[in-house]
Amino acid sequence: MYKFPYGSYRKGQRRVVEEAARVVAEGGIYILQAPTGFGKTAAVLEAVARVLGDEKVVYVVRTRNEIAPVARELSRGGARYTILFNAKLMCPLARDLAIDQEDFWLNCSILRSRGLCPYFEDLAKVSSSDILKLVLRAGERYEEVPRLIAEELGVCPFFALASLVREVPFVVTTYPYFFREEVYGSVMGDVERSSVVLIVDEAHTLANPTSVISEKLSASQIRASIDELRRYLPSAATLIEFLERVVKTIEGFAKNRSVRHVSKGFVVQEPSMVDALVDAVNDIKLSMVLEGDVEEAMSRRLKLSRVARVLKLTMEKGFETFVQKSGREVYLHVLPVSLDPVKKPLEEVRAAILMSGTMPPPEFFEHVLRLSRRVFYRNIEDVEGPVFPRENSYTVVLLEPSSSYRLRSDRMYRVYARYIDTVFRHLSRGVLLVVYPSYEFMSSVRRFVETAPSYFEDEHTTLEEVAEAARGSGRVAIHAVAGGKVAEGIELLDDEGRSLIKVVFLAGLPYPQPDDYTKLVEERLSEQVGARWAREFVFDMTASIRARQALGRALRSSADCALYILGDKRFLRPRVVRYMRVRIDRGVASLKELAQLLKVLRRRGFLS
Repeated sequence: MYKFPYGSYRKGQRRVVEEAARVVAEGGIYILQAPTGFGKTAAVLEAVARVLGDEKVVYVVRTRNEIAPVARELSRGGARYTILFNAKLMCPLARDLAIDQEDFWLNCSILRSRGLCPYFEDLAKVSSSDILKLVLRAGERYEEVPRLIAEELGVCPFFALASLVREVPFVVTTYPYFFREEVYGSVMGDVERSSVVLIVDEAHTLANPTSVISEKLSASQIRASIDELRRYLPSAATLIEFLERVVKTIEGFAKNRSVRHVSKGFVVQEPSMVDALVDAVNDIKLSMVLEGDVEEAMSRRLKLSRVARVLKLTMEKGFETFVQKSGREVYLHVLPVSLDPVKKPLEEVRAAILMSGTMPPPEFFEHVLRLSRRVFYRNIEDVEGPVFPRENSYTVVLLEPSSSYRLRSDRMYRVYARYIDTVFRHLSRGVLLVVYPSYEFMSSVRRFVETAPSYFEDEHTTLEEVAEAARGSGRVAIHAVAGGKVAEGIELLDDEGRSLIKVVFLAGLPYPQPDDYTKLVEERLSEQVGARWAREFVFDMTASIRARQALGRALRSSADCALYILGDKRFLRPRVVRYMRVRIDRGVASLKELAQLLKVLRRRGFLS
């Protein structure tokens, strides 16, 4: 079991431990809003350990990189645990292969069922204690665990770690392994959700179910899968005709970058064809995998595998289909149009703790998500005061610019560019993080930005690339998109653990795009919770969460100072102020006034 490994509690931790333990014991849901540096992980682990009986604690994180701090705390607290993340990256046969997840799992399944995978076949020869020793030995260096298992024990790392699920009280994994029904069943075995105490890190993400489960296909991928059918299964004329109709439909409706709703019944007019497609994939894969040796078998690729999986998702309740054109390519999106993919699992567990530094407001849980069980919401700074000193941050609202759609023009883009350039000129060292509502808006402003050096995020950017850009220069501007991987997940620290991000500039209020997807979500939600709460959630709450998450990139410890610039006068709207929960120090009406203020703030220790 886990034992709190520190000599004393930080400010507010004891309160969280006692409150969370009580709520979990009663089978409720404890919601914790607390900033980075508070010590949320250690506090909630201590809370569940105090009341844990035969239940299994499943601790879920967004990405595998976030496993490390959880593993570190569990190791320090003497807990027995296992970790589960991307099986392909763990596999000794597949980790270096350029194959999709769908190809990997099909290849893996066939090799296992035919007794052809030596790593899986030898699994029964290894004891759970041997596997656990390697997990505990690695600790926060969790990424070494698959290699250690493969090299020292000679067995499949993923299924070795999955075999520990029954043996240990704590399971640390990524979102898909809990929230995706078919994935949960495949790795958790007979561990019912009703016997699980769930801990969700970065739980603000649950307000956006597309971050938990969504899929995308290009018309090119579907065409390639048609060619595969002609090659491997030429007798499947009806399946070929079915996919050709799908391509024709999505290309006929996708006219521009705007996401357009096309009813899934119109995209997939013959649902029975989807099951037939899945069967065809299995037949083709079987013949492909059984050719050659094991290494060759694992490398087999079939684009039809992914096409079948995405089309299968269209059959699920609560999902709809949308089309979009980007450049010369046309895409089919399969997206959730309700909160059911996150609500249903939360209703099924024994108890849950949801935590984040930017948790949705209490109104979201009361009026929008509407869970049927007791919910206890705690914003730790409401009762304990600020975790970081108030004087460590300063917040400015710009009254001139706005990213409102009706005001977008080259003139407004130039206004934003001038403000960004002015802030950068006053930055003596560190990172200016500029966050835009969308890629399109960023691209429009970029044409007029003179700031250099600048690094602009795109859809293929990795956090490692951003970190390299930040550390490679004493002063740099990083431009990112609200809700993207940089604004949601980047942490840039110097060798002494202090934040490199000195200024966060929100270049506009990051409302979601008013496309068919947001309209349909609002419409469906209105039927359940009423028009007022549906609209506030889809727009005001969502924008505020995105904005707060971006602001949270700067202050990572009490040694940091951060300047926040809210570049849109709409940040002063009462609803936005209520959901942002950020103290505003000053409104600035002009570029000249901002420049004067920046000189004062620089003398006070900001911007350096």
